[in-house]
Amino acid sequence: MTPPDTAKISASACKRRRRAFSLVEVTMAMGIFTFAITGITGLLSIALQSNREAMSDVDASAVASRILGERRSVAHDLDSNVLPKLTENARRDAGDPPLFLDAEGNIVSSAESADYRVFFTIQKEAANPRLASINLELISPASAAADSSAARRFLVSTALRVE
Repeated sequence: MTPPDTAKISASACKRRRRAFSLVEVTMAMGIFTFAITGITGLLSIALQSNREAMSDVDASAVASRILGERRSVAHDLDSNVLPKLTENARRDAGDPPLFLDAEGNIVSSAESADYRVFFTIQKEAANPRLASINLELISPASAAADSSAARRFLVSTALRVE
């Protein structure tokens, strides 16, 4: 019997060793993968929050447009009952109570069932008594304090003709 050639054995062992990954390589790959997934997950939560805020902006804009559209349709009468609590000079700083609205812009009785808390200012223009300006301030959610970081404020203004 001839002894095995050690050069051939070590060459074949090296070929087998090159085909497999070492424990260190696998551990490093798992660490990199975990780091990447953690970053992607963090970005996903930021994207979802940004999406929620954008949807809230769209909803508030739709509610404000509905309110202003209803006021424009009866612009000749500031005392109309389209929004009965929307009165001339219903100012936030005057201590007037806010108007509570749901997501569709319908009046509700309390902040618990409301999506928006709304304050209005309607002022007749001094230079032209046939014009009035309406300023809306929508605060969402309705139960949040206006100065808290949880509250989102939307300010909308428009002018309308009064007869």
